[in-house]
Amino acid sequence: MFSNGRRPKPILQAVWLLAIALPACGPKLPDTSTSSEEQEQATARFADALAENDSSLAGMTKIFLNVAGEEMGLGLAAVGSWIITVDQCASGYSVTADATTPNISLYDFDQNCVGKLEQFTSGGFTYIPKVGYEFQNWSIGEYAVFENTLDPNDTYYVRVDEQLSSPLNAGDAIQYNIAATTKDISDHSFLGVLRLGENEVTSKPSMMRWVLYESRILIEDSDLNTFRFAFVFECFNRINRPDKPQQAYCNSKDLPLKDLTYLLMEDTFNGVPCTTSAECASFFDGSELSVNMSTDFIPPGAQLKNGGFTTKTDPTQALLGPANIATNNGMIILLQINGEYGYFSVQLETQKSFN
Repeated sequence: MFSNGRRPKPILQAVWLLAIALPACGPKLPDTSTSSEEQEQATARFADALAENDSSLAGMTKIFLNVAGEEMGLGLAAVGSWIITVDQCASGYSVTADATTPNISLYDFDQNCVGKLEQFTSGGFTYIPKVGYEFQNWSIGEYAVFENTLDPNDTYYVRVDEQLSSPLNAGDAIQYNIAATTKDISDHSFLGVLRLGENEVTSKPSMMRWVLYESRILIEDSDLNTFRFAFVFECFNRINRPDKPQQAYCNSKDLPLKDLTYLLMEDTFNGVPCTTSAECASFFDGSELSVNMSTDFIPPGAQLKNGGFTTKTDPTQALLGPANIATNNGMIILLQINGEYGYFSVQLETQKSFN
């Protein structure tokens, strides 16, 4: 391990961090392709540098970091400042970058380096990883939750879309993205379903974690002055056994998707419908809906990077919101698999006037 390591530091709404080999001077990017012989020679140099504990034997690749925010959902503010750390390198080298120092250098063909999004600002607020919902491996497709330092109920999902390779290659990219948890739909002057928070009531911590990826209205129920909704949930990690839907699971093989049931109810609980399994179970009376693995299952791919499921999309079967939703706009989505529970507190944002 080289002896010139630096400290890590604590980002993003929609963020992408691009790592590109730059020329020694001038703005034009070089051809970063290398022959297998050149790659073997560079890898050998790095191995020698590690063996001799002499960083001068290893070449350096200059990395350009670019972090950009984008408007998503209900007009989220763009990303302001940010902090990214690259560490865990085999060389022992680590480096922290922010919006004022976006250029870093890493050792050619260093191994096991990880680019970590640690903090970002948006709309004048700072967001940091939520305790218990941090990244575990910083691997592609993994989610974490970031929270406002002044309001822990103000949270956003952050997903790893790209990560450094090992050994490091010129042209590698690190990309983080904030998943859209609201949906802008013009029908019925509907603004969106705002995710206020989520939790799990389970004997298997982190096993009932889901990303509420999309919310939408299917149809208006004028008799009850409400709507029927469809929600799309994505696994926190890439789904297992997607080629065998009846065996597919997200976080635990004991919690297969085929056994998942769910319901939607008015939030008269201030966002916390239950704190014990027995309390959560009392809401399931046989009228709840279940995942049909033939029609509701979404394998990993373009629609959902990690895979997941949709609630019923047939308007005659879809989840029914609370009556008089213009005034009773708080809702709870409760999920259950084999006695383990997770729930989401959401709120309808609407401009529709019910008469």
